Amino acid sequence: MSLKKLLAVIVLISLNQSLHAAVSVSGIFGDHMVLQQNMQVPVWGWAEVGEKIKVTFGSQSIATTADENGRWRVWLAPMKASDDPQTLSIASSNTIEFTDILIGEVWLCSGQSNMELPPTQGLVNPDVEINAANWPKIRLNLLDKVVADRPLKDLKGNWTACTPLTMRRFSAAAYFFGRELHQDLKVPIGLIGDYYGGSNGQSWTSRAALSADPDLNAYLTQWDARLANAPPTTAPDDVPQRPSNGNGSTSRYRPANFFNAMIAPLAPFAIRGVIWYQGEANTNNAHDAGLYAKLFPAMIKDWRYRWGESDFPFIFVQLPTSEPNYPDPTDSAWARVRESQQTALDLPNTAMIVTLDIGEGAVVHAHNKKDVGLRLAGAALSGVYDRSLAVCDYPLYSRMEIQGGNVVIHFAHADAGLVLKDPAKGFAISGADKNFVWADAKLDGNTVIVSSPKVPAPVAVRYAWADNPDVSLFSKNGLPAAPFRTDDWPAGKISNPRASP
Repeated sequence: MSLKKLLAVIVLISLNQSLHAAVSVSGIFGDHMVLQQNMQVPVWGWAEVGEKIKVTFGSQSIATTADENGRWRVWLAPMKASDDPQTLSIASSNTIEFTDILIGEVWLCSGQSNMELPPTQGLVNPDVEINAANWPKIRLNLLDKVVADRPLKDLKGNWTACTPLTMRRFSAAAYFFGRELHQDLKVPIGLIGDYYGGSNGQSWTSRAALSADPDLNAYLTQWDARLANAPPTTAPDDVPQRPSNGNGSTSRYRPANFFNAMIAPLAPFAIRGVIWYQGEANTNNAHDAGLYAKLFPAMIKDWRYRWGESDFPFIFVQLPTSEPNYPDPTDSAWARVRESQQTALDLPNTAMIVTLDIGEGAVVHAHNKKDVGLRLAGAALSGVYDRSLAVCDYPLYSRMEIQGGNVVIHFAHADAGLVLKDPAKGFAISGADKNFVWADAKLDGNTVIVSSPKVPAPVAVRYAWADNPDVSLFSKNGLPAAPFRTDDWPAGKISNPRASP
């Protein structure tokens, strides 16, 4: 072939490639994945503008055309759970195939280090549990940990069957959550690991949601001012970057940066719901702890909006214990974050689990992530899947009444009855002077009577109101009561606050 003809062939090939760009699909799709049952399932990606794409899965075959931005999307009709492996095909000028796909229940598992903690660090007997983790119908996808200053188009992940090798790198709490669901529901389970240690709540919340509230918008203005004095960065703000602790745009503490890189490109992948374990990084001071009461519900509503689902289930873990015990009652940023977390229960389809009884005192990263996962599963089985035998009755403070020198505390979610361990610990009482002292407590049916000879005219009671509180109040099913206070007083002196992991 002459040089002239060779050049002509190269030009024709080049032209053909430019006219028919290869079709691509979101990185959340892959071999060994699980698709959500009984729900429309979106499949999306990118191609040349106007390019025709055909998506085939099982008996379904759907054609579409890439829009003016080169984006395409189809929706698979709802499907029943199946552990019969199937193939997803995306065909255009090229063909992409993913195999060994099951249909079942898919959950997004997100948060910071206590969600991230793998079995090697989050279990008392890791070797036994890891070696037993052969669950071919549980599929795990640990997303690439990146941040970005603007919402990314795509993300990276890798679906794998649950084996001792893959489970040991995954979230311990999420694994036990998924294992319990799988054993109870008898369907395939897909778990998406979307977490990063040390991340705060505002980093998982979009700029739009933060800017919509004047108090939350302060996170954006404070950070922008901080960046104004930071060295310039040459990294583009719309590409993934590795998290760091510096002042630049890759900091893991920057508002919205985890949302941009690890949530925005994931939506609207079909999921049943979210389990969430975060809040430690928002305990640095009383102001941020109180502001979490706005931040956390705003984040949940924002995620639901991104998925187009107004109320997908959102189950979260209340903060664990931290720091040593203090000899006298004191205020606590950790207690105030726990209180702020509980405000999210006002949103529909939310549930909270309490873990103060299975912590390790001052050890923030307690090793008993198995019970954390089982309690998360109990909340899902009870509230999402309507399993009547599931236990999820954490007593919650309802109201109080003052009777002379006693304060009578009433509880919600206490129908099964209450248990007050002897000696009763963790209760503090105060008069109008706001000076709390440790109190006596006794059970009277499903109420608790609190008193102290030091406070003859009480006005307020607090329970488990500390970084590392003593707990003594439980449901008869063995679940701890959530910490509470009956007052609405501003934060007092916070003992020994510290930056969280």
